[in-house]
Amino acid sequence: MTTQCSDLIDLVLTAWQAASADIREIEGGVAWYPGTHEVLLRCSQDERDDNTGHRMWTDTKVVVGANLDDPKCRAKLASYASLAPTFCLEFTPADVRGKYGLPNNGEIDFHTSVCVYAEDKSWLASHFATVSLLSVILAERSAPLIADDIQAKSHSNRFRFSAGKSELDGILFADQGLVEAAKEPSRWTAVDEFEGVAEQYGKNDLCFGFGDKNGLTLEVPFGSDTALIRQHTDIPHPVFGNGLLTTIQLPIFDSAAETEQTCIWLNFMSTRSWTDSLIAGSWHLRQSRGDLFSPAYGTFVPNAMYREGLATRYALWSISLVRWAKSIFWNHLENAKMIDILTARYGRQTE
Repeated sequence: MTTQCSDLIDLVLTAWQAASADIREIEGGVAWYPGTHEVLLRCSQDERDDNTGHRMWTDTKVVVGANLDDPKCRAKLASYASLAPTFCLEFTPADVRGKYGLPNNGEIDFHTSVCVYAEDKSWLASHFATVSLLSVILAERSAPLIADDIQAKSHSNRFRFSAGKSELDGILFADQGLVEAAKEPSRWTAVDEFEGVAEQYGKNDLCFGFGDKNGLTLEVPFGSDTALIRQHTDIPHPVFGNGLLTTIQLPIFDSAAETEQTCIWLNFMSTRSWTDSLIAGSWHLRQSRGDLFSPAYGTFVPNAMYREGLATRYALWSISLVRWAKSIFWNHLENAKMIDILTARYGRQTE
């Protein structure tokens, strides 16, 4: 592990206030035991040419023993994924298990990851620590419910309690500090950031969009069509209240079954790829055209995590994520220019 990776991991552990007794070293990082679930925090250097960034990620072990070959189980997991805008709900696709002879242990993880460059190291490590902590908190509370619903087992680990501790780490109740801020209107409605994003990044052949005080809409070329990116200030999180919701919808239309498989693969690949983005949400199917469905993605930032410029960063991460998704499954599609897409759609040029 590089010195830079060690530094990034130390920054996250410090933000988590993780006690040394609750940590053990693993290959590429550390395992943390704040409660009944194991949290793996790892880091690796970008191995692409001429790049100096690092990818940092967490995997929280949530459920084991799920029958992932059962369509009913996968359908329930797909519904959970649509409600998971603070983490990626991830498991290994059946064809990957078959090809590589991997055990079918029915393991489901909550995953978060981020690509970090030197200029963003300090603030982004702190932001990632908070984002990933939300997934750990939700795992602690929802694992028994998910396990019961899909007839599996909560993936519990006794490391913390075998050392004589009888209570959860107090950091797992940190979300209680979000409650008051969650009741306020979205803090992003009080700034002019959305208009600025549209003006700076949404007036060219690579992206088109508009914004006002309530949100942002961007379109990114995706073959002859566009992927739709939106930022909402009026859709609260069911647990964390008001804030900023960023969504993506791809212009790929298929049956529910095929789209479900596509989303499983997108989630699986996003946990193992350099996406040049923050992964703190799940790909899920969304009904789009009649009986057809599209892959969609959502990620949420609570009010208490407001930071100047954060909406801009989430918009840019979403653009990167669209381009990454296209490169994984639809690289054969040749992107049209934005002006040509809009002209074909509206029959005239759009300023």
